[in-house]
Amino acid sequence: MTSYQVRVSASAWDQVASASDWYADNAGLDIAVAFEEQFEEAASSLSTTPLRYPEIDFARARRVYVPGFPYALWYEVSDSDKEVVVLAISHARMSTETIARLLDA
Repeated sequence: MTSYQVRVSASAWDQVASASDWYADNAGLDIAVAFEEQFEEAASSLSTTPLRYPEIDFARARRVYVPGFPYALWYEVSDSDKEVVVLAISHARMSTETIARLLDA
């Protein structure tokens, strides 16, 4: 089985930190830590199955959900480089327009 290198963009890390801070302030530190762990697990899972999830037309990227949280990771796959790049995360209530802007940033 081919393994892909997973890289998380700086802007995606900033978005994770912002969401984690919100959970820490509003739901407790244990929930914030659980969110970060689930994000990292979802991102890591892409190293072996990045093509499992379809490309979403409006985004020109693929999406995988963070288990137990209303967030999705948006990512691109480079078969030639065997690399997955997590571009952004989005809350389930974000509009497609907002997500498209996140991905263009």
